[in-house]
Amino acid sequence: MKPSQILGALALTAASFAATAGPVDLGTGPGTYDFGSSHDQSFFLTLGPGSYVFDSTVTSQGFDLVAVWLSYSKDMKPGHGNDIDTFDSITPSSWTEVGFGPLVLTQATQIYIDVDTKFGKKFDGAFDGHLVVSSVPEPATVPMLLAGFGIVGWLARRRRA
Repeated sequence: MKPSQILGALALTAASFAATAGPVDLGTGPGTYDFGSSHDQSFFLTLGPGSYVFDSTVTSQGFDLVAVWLSYSKDMKPGHGNDIDTFDSITPSSWTEVGFGPLVLTQATQIYIDVDTKFGKKFDGAFDGHLVVSSVPEPATVPMLLAGFGIVGWLARRRRA
């Protein structure tokens, strides 16, 4: 094998490891996010100040999941002090988080979804996840909304008179 072929093979190997090494950025703000992998992986999204509720499912094919959890940073195992909440195991291959929240953030924050497959590296099989993040109206918004409806109703009644 020529040295250039060896260097090319090493570069491809390094690139394949680099492609899966870090956490995957899902996006910014409330919304619906899909994610998946074939090995232990962290995914994150950035949320601004506010209150949020989370709904999520993660299912695997070909292996069981050890744990799925939300945290404030990339984490390899739950229970290291930066966890937000651990998903509920419905079966060893199906985990869910329903209506978790409200999580109140005072500044822009990255929220991580960590998945432990027990195998670490790539394995025959895969997992898929679906995350829905909804913003919760601030408490002051509701009275302001009701006051607005009251003013509109008063103006409509006044116009009829």
